[in-house]
Amino acid sequence: MTRWIASLAAACALGLGAAPAAAEAPRCQKDTLGNVQCAKDPNGVALVDALGAVVCAPGRCVQAGAEWHCSIEPGGDARLEDAGRPVCAGECRAPTATECERP
Repeated sequence: MTRWIASLAAACALGLGAAPAAAEAPRCQKDTLGNVQCAKDPNGVALVDALGAVVCAPGRCVQAGAEWHCSIEPGGDARLEDAGRPVCAGECRAPTATECERP
């Protein structure tokens, strides 16, 4: 049992469990004030950053450490390699508020 818990903790530390959660991020999110923002791209995602602001990207995102890395391609995939390095369709970039719009 202890070995199983250690294996699970190691997998989480490497971010192996982070990619599916990020891939399922919704297109719209509420900020800390309750205002809804949506990704401009219908295949994009919206995330709430560390300050409570909504930021968006055209493709999926993955978190590596404290930073989000998102695909520049609409609906594009983002994942972490075994070493924890983000890999995105096209290339990775941070999500921005300019990729969001009010519904």
